[in-house]
Amino acid sequence: MNVVREAVDDSRSTPSQWRTDFRFRIGTTGLVWAATAVLLVAYVALFPNAVSFGSIATLTPLIGVLVVAALGQALVISTGGIDLSVSSIITLVAVTVVYVSEGSNDRLAIACLVGLGVGVIVGFINGLLIELLHLSAMVVTLATAQVGLGIATILYSRGVNRQPAPSTLHDLTSGQLSGFSFVLIAAVVVVAVIGFLMAGSVLGRRLTAASVSREAARYQGIRVRLLRSASYMAAALLYGACGIALVGIFGTPTVALGAQYQLSAIAAVVLGGMALTGGKLRPAATLAGAIFLAVSNQAVATTGQPVGAQNIAQGVILIAAVLIVTVSPLRSWRDRRNAKKGKPDAQQHDSSSPAHGRRTAAATISTP
Repeated sequence: MNVVREAVDDSRSTPSQWRTDFRFRIGTTGLVWAATAVLLVAYVALFPNAVSFGSIATLTPLIGVLVVAALGQALVISTGGIDLSVSSIITLVAVTVVYVSEGSNDRLAIACLVGLGVGVIVGFINGLLIELLHLSAMVVTLATAQVGLGIATILYSRGVNRQPAPSTLHDLTSGQLSGFSFVLIAAVVVVAVIGFLMAGSVLGRRLTAASVSREAARYQGIRVRLLRSASYMAAALLYGACGIALVGIFGTPTVALGAQYQLSAIAAVVLGGMALTGGKLRPAATLAGAIFLAVSNQAVATTGQPVGAQNIAQGVILIAAVLIVTVSPLRSWRDRRNAKKGKPDAQQHDSSSPAHGRRTAAATISTP
């Protein structure tokens, strides 16, 4: 009888276990999408007059740009790094495209290739200095951001400020399908492609392993430094695409074209449930985080508040997201520590132990 009672008592979940089980079943991505859906419903209910075909057509291309920029930042943050050159690369690529094309549609293709190449070079420098020379990611990306912005300013003063973007580029970025911008549709496609590559390819699983546990991935023979430095190049390529899209949307570049996407990209990644210390990349969660942030900014703008209020809202949302992502793991760590005091062998089942981390990272690798 005592055995039955003990079994029943052990089967009862504590509040901490219930929270963990709920997060496991629903998943981070599901929780972010649920919060985004609630925000969308609240926005439509509170501001029904603000929801129109015109507002959706104006908002969706900017959401698409934010999604792509956030995906690039997520690639870097998943490795435990940070990229402060987002806005600089966006501006530099946009200015380069207009400078090379000189407003001509015939030179648009080569201008886009040159612009993307410039962005990838910046990403290569970031990855080289950070992963191979072990310099601080914050310092390196801040320095390259200043250099890139300086180059963009020089090009801007040499005639770019008087040149429009090629009309073909403007037509492509302004195009719509059922009220949804081609830019947003392209961004969703990019999310799907990156999600497939991360989950369904050997390269993606190796990058995940290198991000989750560098030592475990190195034991498996993975070229960790190369993969992690390549993430900066891939991120820069995505930032460059954002610069091309923005200059097409607005028609002319400015030296402050990408300024608003520096903090927004980080906030969208954190809202997607990723810790700034790194972890597994979830593109769908990043997409939801970007939509959540864009809708919240639109809600603030709808109330008639100045642009500064949107910046305040972004900062508050970022702090709240960091607290949610950080406090929950700390609470779980506290619960595991308390459990260990009563159960000396709890370490055998502790998912945070180094041995378990190596097994988990190794399980994500599928070599040919």
